[in-house]
Amino acid sequence: IIFNPNKISKNKFLKISKSINLSLKQVWRPLHTMSYLKNYQKMNLDNSNYVFKSTLCLPSSPDNLWSKIIYFLTNIMKQLNVKI
Repeated sequence: IIFNPNKISKNKFLKISKSINLSLKQVWRPLHTMSYLKNYQKMNLDNSNYVFKSTLCLPSSPDNLWSKIIYFLTNIMKQLNVKI
């Protein structure tokens, strides 16, 4: 799931998903932001930062069927007053 920070709060989305018992996860933290790697060479990593700040991962376990995920997404969009 990719978020537009100007329209939807990722943290609010996470809280609502948790209350409905659907475990969405944040994407992995970019390596260049970790303290033990701060002294290594870097390049322009704007895209990595954007992906980290604006995406969530959907569950992949068989317990969470796509119908449940679609149901959840539809309802959460309604709660956040976002057009689908």
